[in-house]
Formats: sequence, structure tokens, C-alpha cells
Amino acid sequence: MTSKYRTATDVLSSDIFSRLASPKPQGLDRVLKSTRLEDAIYGDLRSAPDDALAEMETEALKQLSTFKGLSRDTFQAMYALNPRRNEEAELSTMARKFNQHILDDMMNGDTYPTLKSLCEGRELPAYEASKEFIENICGRLDELLQSAGGEKKSLDVLEKLEA
Repeated sequence: MTSKYRTATDVLSSDIFSRLASPKPQGLDRVLKSTRLEDAIYGDLRSAPDDALAEMETEALKQLSTFKGLSRDTFQAMYALNPRRNEEAELSTMARKFNQHILDDMMNGDTYPTLKSLCEGRELPAYEASKEFIENICGRLDELLQSAGGEKKSLDVLEKLEA
């Protein structure tokens, strides 16, 4: 009787590890990184019923499937002392093409530095400011998607490919 695995190289080159490897994770819809504490704070703030914000997100999701990630990123951009970005390679195609562009538009705006200085590290002011930015983004979503190079046809194709 012969042994299939005689050396460590035999084991490492076998199909055992390919069967154990988890499938490649889908891309992230979040452009900005957050800590567990920041996620918990946001989750706590969102647990309170906020029909206006939920309605805006529902309407925006019809146009941009990654809008919930963008909504979360607006809070992160306001609340975090030093907003950090996820690696571009980790982002989903939709987040890379649209969310990143929309978030950059928000963060490069005239009012962002002032609001940021008032909101960073403060939960409720950051949440209220992010709601204001989400409302602004929802009102300009068609314009922002077009400026990101997203014709309706290409947006539909990208969403189908992501699915």
C-alpha cells in the first residue's frame, strides 16, 4: 500500500486546500472603513424608527443598488476623526464606479469641512449631518450618477453583472 502524501510538499500541492478555501468574498459596498464601535453606534442610531431616511434610501436603492453602503459612508465621513478608505481592489464594481465618486463629491464640497469639524466624534450631530447629505444626494442622484459616467444602460448592465 502506497501513501499518497509522502512529503509536506505533496500535502501542500494537493487539492485539500482548494476544497477548504472559502470562496472569494464579494466586493464591499462601503468605501470607508469603520471600527466595530463605530458600526455599533451607527446601528444604535438607525434602530430608532426614522421613516424619512428609510423612505429616501428605498427610493434611491431603485437607482443605485449600493446606496445603503453610501448612506453608511456618509455617517462615517462625518463621525470618524480620520476617515480611512478601503482598498480599491476590495470594493465592488458599483461602489468603485459610483459610491466612491459620490462620496468624493460630498467630501470635496464647500460645506463638508465645516460640518465635519462640528460633527467628528459626536454621534447625534454626525447622524443629523449625514441625513442632510443623504437628502442632498437623493435629490441629485441622477446628476451624480451621470457625472460618474453612469448612463442608465451601463448602470443596469453593471448591476446585472454584480448579481
